[in-house]
Amino acid sequence: MFVLLAGSPARAATVTIAWDQNSESDLAGYVVQYGTAAGKYSQTIDVGNKTSWTLPNAEVGRTYYFTVQAYNVNGQRSAMAKEVTAAIPGSPIASGPVAPPFGVMDTPLDNVTGVTGSLAVTGWALAQAGGATVRIYRDPVAGEPHALILIGDAVFIEGARPDVATAYPGLPGNTKAGWGHLLLTNMLPNRGTGTYRLHAIATDAHNVQTLLGSRTITCANSSAIRPFGAIDTPPQGGTVYGSVYNNFGWVLSPGKRRADPTGGGSVTVLIDGVPAGEPGGWTNRSDLTTVFGTADYAGIGKAAGVFTFDTTKLSNGLHTIAWAVHDNQLPPASDGIGSRYFMVSNGGGATRMVAASTSATSTAPSLDLNTQIVSAPREYQPLLARRGFNLETPFRRITPATDGRITVQGEELDRFELRTEGQAWTAGYMRFGDSTLPLPIGSRLDAGTGAFTWQPGVGFVGTYDFVFVRWSGGTAVTAQDVRIVLNPKASGRVGPQVVIDVPAAGTASPDDILVAGWAIDRDAETGTGISTLHVWAYPADGSAPVFVGAASTGGRRPDVAAIHGDQFRDAGYGLVVRGLPHGDYRLAVFAWSTVTGGWVPARTVAVTVR
Repeated sequence: MFVLLAGSPARAATVTIAWDQNSESDLAGYVVQYGTAAGKYSQTIDVGNKTSWTLPNAEVGRTYYFTVQAYNVNGQRSAMAKEVTAAIPGSPIASGPVAPPFGVMDTPLDNVTGVTGSLAVTGWALAQAGGATVRIYRDPVAGEPHALILIGDAVFIEGARPDVATAYPGLPGNTKAGWGHLLLTNMLPNRGTGTYRLHAIATDAHNVQTLLGSRTITCANSSAIRPFGAIDTPPQGGTVYGSVYNNFGWVLSPGKRRADPTGGGSVTVLIDGVPAGEPGGWTNRSDLTTVFGTADYAGIGKAAGVFTFDTTKLSNGLHTIAWAVHDNQLPPASDGIGSRYFMVSNGGGATRMVAASTSATSTAPSLDLNTQIVSAPREYQPLLARRGFNLETPFRRITPATDGRITVQGEELDRFELRTEGQAWTAGYMRFGDSTLPLPIGSRLDAGTGAFTWQPGVGFVGTYDFVFVRWSGGTAVTAQDVRIVLNPKASGRVGPQVVIDVPAAGTASPDDILVAGWAIDRDAETGTGISTLHVWAYPADGSAPVFVGAASTGGRRPDVAAIHGDQFRDAGYGLVVRGLPHGDYRLAVFAWSTVTGGWVPARTVAVTVR
């Protein structure tokens, strides 16, 4: 049954939808999604534990499409209900010029250097006309046509930017304003070694375009040591279903290193940050051989693999998938590759929409739930935490601040794992302002063990607040506040930092060259976190790199201590490079982190010996 209630037909109408109450005991509320195209929902409204919702000021002459999802106390959503339609009678109202789309390109940071492997290109965009899309372009390099070159489309992610949703509550798509594109820099010209200029351009439903921002990046994949690769299926944002789904992808590691398991590497599939299994069927692919060749990658003949999984074991809704890859060295270099969003849609468990007809919206679950969480006694217990794609990294014990909140620093595209030392949490939520929201896409809370994992995909960047609750008999007994900060890559706020102060880029010298700077690992509990630094010289002609030597360490750097703390005062290093034949080189500084037990991706600088 479908009912439409229209107020003032000459100007606007209201539309109310209603649905049957779910019977599940852990039901927490409902989410309404709607848009002006079938199957494409630009707006998402969390209506709490209500069974009806009204769209005010529906535009005459338009057709609206609605669906509903239920969610439980753990933030898990049901499948989407069958779509219903409301056509608003009348002719569209003539209006003046519509403002162009607007937004921001947040990452990568401008002029970032030493980039290798995958890079997140992220930001947010909105359009008064609705239907905003974002495409990523780059400037041409020498020998290419003088026009912007398309890299790919960005994906818009529901709930990635609650700050934007709050700042622009009345605009279409405000809850889905965060966008992201995963750029595999190895696929850029010259196999991803050089300087590139990126651009993000937004387009609205009227084909009006806006440049959101531009960034310059310098990539150093020729001196990279970490494995890299991509996931081919599922496609970004694609829908999967059924008991058998094939997740195809590929992995490579530079030089004689091997990332594929047949060559001594290891690959683990992560779904929402949780290990799900290992790919198999490793074989060659002609397109990879064409791009990368056989001389520079020992594992090119066994680079492609497949992982088969049962989608019915996952809840309906959006999830993230990535591969954690480790090469065959001791200790191994590791990284996460191919981060993708995918939608599981297996039917069943959905709300049933029984009427569409037309009241204020709410961005939070029911008042009772929100009130209980806010008023629950706070825990002040330490947590065990780790981040990254090395699944053997030990947990660190993090104590709360005086207000009880625990803060975990990380980077975009990171993987986080939290565990309690006491009783397990039974539910978790995201908090923004006074609103309590379901856990974000790509996260999972194991209510049996209290383990929380989050593998945020592209589009998530900034500060995210969580509250983890222990429920008993319908009462929130205790709550633990946790803040996870996703810093931009190479922001210098987390993890290893390696800086080359001298020589300056482009230095030409007939004599010895001093390589000096500083290196720290911000995650170190004591000391600088860096024990050894090796310097290599990579000839510009592509010939074999030359090991120059180990740098002296322990130099006093009060400037570094002033920024990062006295713990890092002895972060300086230095080495005089001697005896290189005349020619152009890229000097690469590799640091050994005592925190991760592995080599940090190199910082490089181009020089000439003449």
